[in-house]
Amino acid sequence: MDGVTGTGQHVSGEEPLVLSTPRRKILPMFAGATVFVAVGLLMVVSDNPLGWFVIAFFGACLVVFGGQMVTPSQLRVTPTSVQLRHLWRPKEWDLVSCGEFGVWGNSMAGQPIVVFDHHIESGSRLGRANRALAGGSASLPETFGMDASKLANLLNEARRSALQRAKKN
Repeated sequence: MDGVTGTGQHVSGEEPLVLSTPRRKILPMFAGATVFVAVGLLMVVSDNPLGWFVIAFFGACLVVFGGQMVTPSQLRVTPTSVQLRHLWRPKEWDLVSCGEFGVWGNSMAGQPIVVFDHHIESGSRLGRANRALAGGSASLPETFGMDASKLANLLNEARRSALQRAKKN
């Protein structure tokens, strides 16, 4: 499966499961930003001052998408936690403190996302708003090349394993 590394698509062992954003998802955005930067350059050459705005905006997009091509977002599922690195920022949730992982059909973006509750996010104003809107105080920004329901099931399996480990200790 594109974007998946590790020993398999389960997290019952001690080896972490690593999911990465497939570059094939980033490439069209990178290409589109490149085209718009070129259009902006043509606008500047044609003495249209709006071209500088187009170059600045889509140039920034080009830098972000280029960075994502080099260092794609990553989700690491360990026996005890879910670790996210998205847009170069790390985030970690301990699985024992996570609620059930579910899927929210995001009608605005047209793509379902994985949502869940976590006590840290639940206490914030944004977490409460997310809970009311999507059914979970936290969410993953993407599905890392997997179907959202399969990713939620995989994370629920990891959560169950972590809860069993915690009960034994």
